[in-house]
Amino acid sequence: MTDDLNTAIATLMAEREIKDALFRYQQGQDRRLPDVQRSAFHADAWVEAGAIKGDADSFVRQAQALLNQFARTHHQMGQIRIELNGDDATGEVYFTAYHRIEAVDWTRRVPAADAET
Repeated sequence: MTDDLNTAIATLMAEREIKDALFRYQQGQDRRLPDVQRSAFHADAWVEAGAIKGDADSFVRQAQALLNQFARTHHQMGQIRIELNGDDATGEVYFTAYHRIEAVDWTRRVPAADAET
């Protein structure tokens, strides 16, 4: 029973550390804190996320530059599935991302190109 309990505790601790990295990643994005976002990656991480690819430092720089185009962002995680296999882990995370742009003044009228002035 002790071995089973120790294995269960080690599994829970590993899952918690991975979830903490996920939380730091999204917090770093929303608060524009590149060091916090970078802390979610291991030293030799390689990231491929859509058009953004590179080592973790390069990825964070590109992601922060992209996010800085928005007035605000909000990332919220849903289901998190983590599978541990010894020292390796795989998983899947669902999230919703909101990106707010500055408001456009729709009351300002722009004359049509062919209108007489």
